[in-house]
This record gives sequence, structure tokens and C-alpha cells, in this order.
Amino acid sequence: MSESRCQRDAQNRRSQPVATAEDLDDAMHVAGGGLLRELLAVAHQLGEDELRVLMLIAKRLRAGRETYGELDLERDRRDFPRDALDEVADALVYVACGFLQGGAGE
Repeated sequence: MSESRCQRDAQNRRSQPVATAEDLDDAMHVAGGGLLRELLAVAHQLGEDELRVLMLIAKRLRAGRETYGELDLERDRRDFPRDALDEVADALVYVACGFLQGGAGE
């Protein structure tokens, strides 16, 4: 059986190097460094599960960057509200299907 695209993508992400303290220090000195400091300050106040949620969102942003390039809200012409509605509707379908497969809701 061949490896799925998702499995390959996950393996590729796991093999990417983790940022070092030096990388973070360098990032503090580039544009957006103030935002990075603010993010680190907020992250420092979060619990482990809250950090896991934040990481999930950050990884989704990184995946989007690989697909669409760097996010630039001033130039991006995607219809974000419409895209969000489509995604939420799809998610509801998946949740309902999962419940029905598991025997719930019958």
C-alpha cells in the first residue's frame, strides 16, 4: 500500500529542523520581531493544552504558507468569510459522519 500524501507531509514536517535559540534571537531582530516577542510573552502565560491548540493553529498557517505563499491580507483576494463557511460546513459533515459511523445519533 502506498504512503498517503498526508503521511508524507507529516514525515517531511517532522524531519524539518527545529528552531534553535539562535534562530529565535535572529527573528527578534527582523521585521515583526515585536510581534514575535509579544507571541512569546503570551505563550509563556499559557498552559500545556493551550499551547497545543496554539501549535495546531501555527502548523495550519505554515501548511497554508506552503500552499499559498506568505499571508498578505492587503493583497490576498480570497473570500475568507466564504472560505470559512465552506470549511465549517465541511467540518460539520465530517463530524456528523463520524458520529453516525460510531453508532451515535441513531
